Amino acid sequence: MANILSIETTSNLCSVALSKGEHVFELSSQKPLAHAEVLADIINQILINSNLKPQDLDAIAISEGPGSYTGLRIGTATAKGICVALNIPLIAVSTLQSIALAAQKTKANRFYWAMIDARRMEVYQAIYDENLKPISTVNNLILDQTAFEITEHRSKLFLCGDGAKKSIGLTEIEISESVFTAKEVLELAIIKFEQTEFVDLDRFEPFYLKGANITISKKTQTV
Repeated sequence: MANILSIETTSNLCSVALSKGEHVFELSSQKPLAHAEVLADIINQILINSNLKPQDLDAIAISEGPGSYTGLRIGTATAKGICVALNIPLIAVSTLQSIALAAQKTKANRFYWAMIDARRMEVYQAIYDENLKPISTVNNLILDQTAFEITEHRSKLFLCGDGAKKSIGLTEIEISESVFTAKEVLELAIIKFEQTEFVDLDRFEPFYLKGANITISKKTQTV
């Protein structure tokens, strides 16, 4: 098995995973929204834990989004920088599919409705089948009573991701409490590596879905 380093920075907590032969190492920060501060240290520590040097890596995998705009920029910039420095390929993995994989580990043979919190009652979402193949497009959705008027595969649907908890009280569809990390990103990246499914380093951009939510401080406003 290849030595692949995976980076997950789309959610509040930053995590990194690394495959070395049949062994998998994983580290996460418990400091919310501190990706820029902790990511480099976590990568360095996981290399120490695995007794690998940067030049031993065969590829870098990145959770490509959608998710935190700032987190995606930090993770992508770091991943690209390592790939360029080491002349190794970059693998992009769907964040929503990674969430579905984490849910699949708790309940198999379901349809996984993955949701990422996009503030207020909005989520980024997609549905995956039992084999984690997408059966819907990735888009944003406002969660209200009408959002769950879905009939196809309803009996097998399993809500998952940090946006799923917003559905409490709006639907009877079961909600997963599973949490995804860079480990799920790594597992999907290993499959892509074996299929040589790499992205173009120069052209790759994270899947933001929406732009940054930027507000102007009242202190800087003039009358």
